[in-house]
Amino acid sequence: MGPSFPVSIQSLSRALDQYNKVAH
Repeated sequence: MGPSFPVSIQSLSRALDQYNKVAH
């Protein structure tokens, strides 16, 4: 568990944001 954790979270957040934009 290192710097990869926050990166994954940020990536997920970004993906979710884009998905929401496309969904709406």
